[in-house]
Amino acid sequence: MAENDPVLEQRVEALEQFSQTRVVEQVGELAERVSGLEHAREAEKPHLATKSDIARLEGLHAATQEQIAAQSAQFSKDLQAQSELFNTRLDAQSAQFSKDLKAQSVQLRKEWQDHMKQLAAWLIRTGIAVSGVIIAAAAIIINRLPS
Repeated sequence: MAENDPVLEQRVEALEQFSQTRVVEQVGELAERVSGLEHAREAEKPHLATKSDIARLEGLHAATQEQIAAQSAQFSKDLQAQSELFNTRLDAQSAQFSKDLKAQSVQLRKEWQDHMKQLAAWLIRTGIAVSGVIIAAAAIIINRLPS
């Protein structure tokens, strides 16, 4: 019966036309929104990003923080190992320096004692020589005195 009624047929066609137009408009709006979101991602506008984009970025942030923490821990471990190696080498050099210093101190003491012995021997020889000169001068003076 509806097929025989031209007014009803026109109304159905108008409704179909309106529905099709509305669907095309909604698809266009959705395409614009999707395009806007894609541009937002490309332009890095987080206020237009989706929740999944935010979750993905938070995941990347957490992964980056973990990498930084791991690298920081590794750096601290490497620095500690280098510090221990440096301290070991410094202790070894300090011990060697102390040993060399003691050896040089002993050597200097021996040389100083040798020089002191040489000085004492020189002073004794000089004292004997001066005494000999004084005795010779006294003998000459005594020989020249009138008797």
